[in-house]
Amino acid sequence: MKSIWYRNPAGNFDEAFSVGNGRIGATLFGGTGREVIYLNEESVWSGRYSDRNNESALKSIGNIRALLKQGREYEAQEQVFAGLSGCPCSQAVYKAAGRISIDFYDAEHQGLSGPDSGDKGTFSSYDSYRRELDFSSGICSSSFSLESAAPSTADFSNSPSGSYITFSRECFASALSDVLVYHISASIPKAIFLRLKIEGDSFPKKYSLAEDTVVALCDCGIPYSVMVTAVASGGSVFIQGDNLVVEKADDVTLYIDVESAYRKGSYKRKGGNTYRNPMVFASKCADIALKKICFASGASYETLRSDHSQEFATWNQHAVLSLENLETDGKSADEIRQNPASARFLDWNYSRYRLVSSCREQATLPSVGGGIWTAEAQAGNFNLRTQDFYRRSAGILGLERMNLPLFALAKKMYRNGKATARKMYGCQGFVLHGSTDIWGDSVPCGFDLTSSYSPLGACFLAQSVLDYYEYSLDRSFLRRNFYLLKDACDFFADYLVPVESKKFLSLCPAFTSGYETRAGTVAYAALESESENRTVKRLFECALSAMKYLGFKASSGLFIRYNSALQRIKCGEEENAQPAHPEGGFDGFIFDAAQSIISSRIKDGCVEISLLPNLNGEWSSGSLTKVCLHGNILADIKWKDGKFEDARLYTEPGTVFIKQIVVCYAGKKYRSQLSDGSLDIRNVLPTTV
Repeated sequence: MKSIWYRNPAGNFDEAFSVGNGRIGATLFGGTGREVIYLNEESVWSGRYSDRNNESALKSIGNIRALLKQGREYEAQEQVFAGLSGCPCSQAVYKAAGRISIDFYDAEHQGLSGPDSGDKGTFSSYDSYRRELDFSSGICSSSFSLESAAPSTADFSNSPSGSYITFSRECFASALSDVLVYHISASIPKAIFLRLKIEGDSFPKKYSLAEDTVVALCDCGIPYSVMVTAVASGGSVFIQGDNLVVEKADDVTLYIDVESAYRKGSYKRKGGNTYRNPMVFASKCADIALKKICFASGASYETLRSDHSQEFATWNQHAVLSLENLETDGKSADEIRQNPASARFLDWNYSRYRLVSSCREQATLPSVGGGIWTAEAQAGNFNLRTQDFYRRSAGILGLERMNLPLFALAKKMYRNGKATARKMYGCQGFVLHGSTDIWGDSVPCGFDLTSSYSPLGACFLAQSVLDYYEYSLDRSFLRRNFYLLKDACDFFADYLVPVESKKFLSLCPAFTSGYETRAGTVAYAALESESENRTVKRLFECALSAMKYLGFKASSGLFIRYNSALQRIKCGEEENAQPAHPEGGFDGFIFDAAQSIISSRIKDGCVEISLLPNLNGEWSSGSLTKVCLHGNILADIKWKDGKFEDARLYTEPGTVFIKQIVVCYAGKKYRSQLSDGSLDIRNVLPTTV
């Protein structure tokens, strides 16, 4: 499946197509007479950094623990609200960067101005509409035809009143030029008329450069600028108020960029806490945007398109899924979704596209759960509990480098988390809570007892470090980021409370999804929680595994200390424990779908590979090639009627990989060795399988 397409424009934001290069993104509806392009840039957030550490926390912890021991849960929760909440309570949030509205019209309406100057119905009666997103090239397009009163020698038809004009529009987010490119063409000359405006809730200043560029500056939150330049073939380009107008053009290319002050070194280092007028930073952002647009517009549209397509294709070389007996060629998305198996196959390809477009090379920050695209003024932050800040499916797709921006942000989380551990808890190490933001905030956000106050955020971050390593076997990466595991363990070694005559250690206070108290009421703060203790235990297990990978001796003081703490953490044994994985969204869909076909984990120094562990019945026959497994191993697998048919393990030349293999199929395990970097699974399984 190479693309997804519809026969009509999008009716809402969820139906619209998105493009992105990791840093900048756009969402397009494919309207005929009016197009609205929602803009996003990964560093456009609502506010600057603020030290929100609650100075009352250190004294409150003891009171909270005492009240919980006495069974006074409601009073303990009041102490939580007062003593552990951030000051102020909220973090910065990700937000939309504005939108571009484009009104298209024709020669009959040329020169009209005003808010209702658009198509006047000219573009409402169209034929042969097609709105398409190409998964292989990352290009979003729309095309349609409409009847023109003017005869044309370029495009004849049987219409008695004139000819049909075919309009085509394409958009992509170039990683090489780092701008959005939107191209408009028509089948006859001088047919393109448009009026463009940058819109948003917070643009106190707009201006134009020459007669082909409009700029909007925002000083709310992190300052940023939006710039659009029009390059037309034929016709004229001019400014009319804050509108960019193109008339009688053969084709038009719009170059769009969004730049934020977060890119300015001094602003970023100070967390946005500068004494300069924010509008000064927004103006400097416009200077950066102008340079990028000038560079991009120096090449032809055809060159930009070709270079972009080739670059985008390099992100689609792993985990190629093929399914048998699916008839999707020539069908629209609405037709494909009538078949459950085809619909899931479409979701796989679309989810993969969104992952790549949201996290490509230009990204310098992790993206929020839904990716870089949003139309909201408050689109949330990085949720540490659900781990949607870490794209786990990137390991399966051989794109672990997508997650490197997370570990760059982790340096800020670590620095702030050390301050929070000291100021709020009086402990060593570093601590994170339920969420963080662009500044690496480490203090509880909001007042939700089920998610805001639990100090487990660093546990989930540490698991991400180990997961990245176990896919890539990049030892230098693990060595550079081991501090995240070590200092998270140091915090809990100080913070955990001795229980049952000091035999065990437990997290207190703990935060749950709700339980019934002795008084018959529902409370959320608890004396202990087995699930939270288990999360802490997994942290120490991750740290010990990392130490083994890095060559720490079991007799070293740090190893003994962590192992001792691990043995004392109070929690029952969890049967068939599996690492946490993404909850929903495009990342979660890819991960779950791939894991149902072939999954892997590292256990006791071996790579344990499960074949068809939970195959979806709708995908009864197919293949998955070049999927990445733990241990830096690649796999091809083929199945027929829900049963294994063929599989091969192999490695890239010159890479480090784990040789010991355990293959799991149909409830049985078979040991083997990847000694020469290649293994035919059929030679491992019995001939009766």
